[in-house]
Amino acid sequence: MNAKSAKTWYEKSWKKYNKQFKQALDSIKTGFTNLDENQVFNPGLYILGGSPSVGKSTFGFQLGCQFAKHNQTVLFVSCELDVDFLFSKLIMNQTKCINPNVSIPSTKIRAGFTNPSVLAALQEIKTVDWTENLHAEQSNGNTISDIIDQMEKFCATVSPTPIIIIDYLQYIESDNSHETTKQKIDSIIRNLKSFQASHKILVILLSSFSILKERITSLR
Repeated sequence: MNAKSAKTWYEKSWKKYNKQFKQALDSIKTGFTNLDENQVFNPGLYILGGSPSVGKSTFGFQLGCQFAKHNQTVLFVSCELDVDFLFSKLIMNQTKCINPNVSIPSTKIRAGFTNPSVLAALQEIKTVDWTENLHAEQSNGNTISDIIDQMEKFCATVSPTPIIIIDYLQYIESDNSHETTKQKIDSIIRNLKSFQASHKILVILLSSFSILKERITSLR
């Protein structure tokens, strides 16, 4: 007999939605209200896509800053931008927070430009506790094995386990240079998912829509 009572269905549904509600309450917060209201971040592998030159790297690093401000240990793995560039962006953003009327490009800050707003931003960053939670590294190699090895070494040095943001998919190569684009993406994501599952952490992979679109098209 396959008949199911309404009570059984509601009890099962209640357990399901109660679990989802608890996951939402326990999810990792970013501090971005719109994002927190529409996206639940629990341990897992997430792919955040954007159009070319829309600011994916900047957003990804800002996301890492927000996680760090919420007392999360963060590793930002950059396959493109150097660490000095990323941290100069942090100083630039802090300068705007201190004085919204002042806009100083990160390139000028990297070149050594200083004024009262920049000095105040540096002092602020030096004194706040959350900056100790934020780490950035350039990738030590281009293959997914190189990057996973780098992340494994970092995870072994910190406690609790970190949130990892990787910038970005287009700059990662699979271990097999003869793979098609579809096979390459599948291999990278499969390896990242295996790494994420072994550590039970939150991993965010940034990507351009173009390569994701190519992958989706190949599935049709």
